Amino acid sequence: MSEKRIERKIAVIFAADVVGYSKHMKNNEDNTLKSFKSCKKILDRLFEEHGGLIFNTAGDSILAEFTSAVSAVVCASEFQKLIKERNLSGDAVVKLEFRIGINMGDVIKEGSNLYGDGVNIAARLETLAQKGGISLSKSVYEFVNSKTQFLFQDLGEQRVKDESFHAYDVLIDTAEKRILKPKKEKNYFIFGSIFVIFLIILGLSITYFPQSTQTLDQISDDVIQDKLVGKTLLIKPFEVRSSSDDLSNISKSLTDHLIASLPSTILLNVVPRRKSYLVTEEAYSNERMQKDLDVSFILSGSMSESKNRVRINLELSNIYDENIVWSSTEEFQKDDAFSAQDKLERIVRRAIQSNLTMGESYISYYEKNFSDYEDLLEIRKLDVATYKENVSIVKGLAQPYEKFVEKYKNSAAYALYALRLLQETNVVKDEGMMDAFNKAVRAQFQAYKLDPENARALYMKAIVGMTTSGILDEELLEKAVSIAPEGFDVLAGVGTAYRLGRKPLEAVKVYEKALNLVPLPPTDMKLNYLRALIDSKKFSKAESISKEMKGSDKHSSYWGNLFLIYLKFENNEKNDAFRLYQEFLKVNKLSIDEIISEITSYPWSWDVWYKTTLADTLREIDKSSKD
Repeated sequence: MSEKRIERKIAVIFAADVVGYSKHMKNNEDNTLKSFKSCKKILDRLFEEHGGLIFNTAGDSILAEFTSAVSAVVCASEFQKLIKERNLSGDAVVKLEFRIGINMGDVIKEGSNLYGDGVNIAARLETLAQKGGISLSKSVYEFVNSKTQFLFQDLGEQRVKDESFHAYDVLIDTAEKRILKPKKEKNYFIFGSIFVIFLIILGLSITYFPQSTQTLDQISDDVIQDKLVGKTLLIKPFEVRSSSDDLSNISKSLTDHLIASLPSTILLNVVPRRKSYLVTEEAYSNERMQKDLDVSFILSGSMSESKNRVRINLELSNIYDENIVWSSTEEFQKDDAFSAQDKLERIVRRAIQSNLTMGESYISYYEKNFSDYEDLLEIRKLDVATYKENVSIVKGLAQPYEKFVEKYKNSAAYALYALRLLQETNVVKDEGMMDAFNKAVRAQFQAYKLDPENARALYMKAIVGMTTSGILDEELLEKAVSIAPEGFDVLAGVGTAYRLGRKPLEAVKVYEKALNLVPLPPTDMKLNYLRALIDSKKFSKAESISKEMKGSDKHSSYWGNLFLIYLKFENNEKNDAFRLYQEFLKVNKLSIDEIISEITSYPWSWDVWYKTTLADTLREIDKSSKD
């Protein structure tokens, strides 16, 4: 094949996105769509006036190209002013706010679409912008500063995901000026001594979903399903085996409550209410549910009544093989439906967590050590938010856990607090990093002192010890596994400690124990396992796991395919690698630059293997497949 010429050019990229779009859609879908269309009409008119050309849209996100930096900034300023006026007028049923980022840089043109760093940095600037604000790259600022009357605020060097750039805010209103913290001199000794924390803790954090450039509230439901959530649960409206209108209303109430309440307390995406009812009404096949909604598991039930009592039969089934994972029969008084709601939520949540995601040992551990139900529920919500929204990379992650330490003062609370503090070192700098680490060390010490038989305290002690001495205490890890042989989170942490301590064979053994505990292990757990298999030169096994992931849900399939392509190429099965790679491009509609950007921007990008070995191999495959 002759190499296709890549068309490059310099372009001004305008990136806009609605703030909190997903939340707006959840609260009022119809009016949110109407408001967005109304705002889009305003933007379309301004694009026509100022020479903007839309080249990509995804839900509430808009990407446009300008030939003039000045025109792009003027257009953005006029749009934000018009949106502000619209929101103040009272005409808007749903008041939407936008963030806008503008960059000028090198882009790749492919058909009508644009790719490359020029687009990526514009997207990062949009994420950086304030509500109703505009953020610019230095290249745009230098063009517009002397040619417009706008006021600007210099934000200095900024880093969003894997991109570093000098940024400026356009001060549409001087009241919007940010308060910037003064930069401190870098303490390179601290950086040197603490750097290993990144390697340990980022590996220890089992992030369940890939990181997005937007918050969860900024992303549409469809994007959440495809990008953030690897497994999806469909809750079918409960079948009523009676002609009673009362029972039908109770069924609807119970179903709606479960759909609304479960997403905040379980590590699964839940199909929204309207889609859930539609699936039932139109009698979707399993194949269609997998294809359209990426459904992995179904919760269904039937209801019947006798006198004043209601019986409900519940089933949780695996859509892939139609096996029943869990079942239960519950009864309640017909006139006590509200208590039934809370009871069913607890039962179903525990069933899902115990049987699908984290295992019974993990749930029992929490319930034993955090006796107050409201506290337990809050901890689970915080943990789920950490996994789903990648809060582990956000400063202040550990703060909500302080009250549990104060209240319970037990080993479990201190161990959990220590873990979150170590995760917080991912983002805080200089003295802040060392302060978080020192707090983590003290919390870990208390966890171990209070209960030296607590498996979580043991592996945390091993992790902290490795960061300070560089030596991995394998006896601590072995003891942790012996104490909690069915503790999924313990085994996951121990496995990662082994892998990062250059003990891949030991890591493989522990990971396999963890993966056998639940039928629905997080994709990133499998990726850690694959990395350990590759480090152990167990390529045949790694290929087998990659194939399993390839035939699973969308998120797992995405990464299973990438690993399989890599393994085929490394095993000198290059024709298979090229074929699989072309199929991957066709299905995912991504360029090589976008694939590499995805790899390097995910939470595990600390692992240089992804940025170097995997990325370089994929680039070589991409180039060779075009020759």
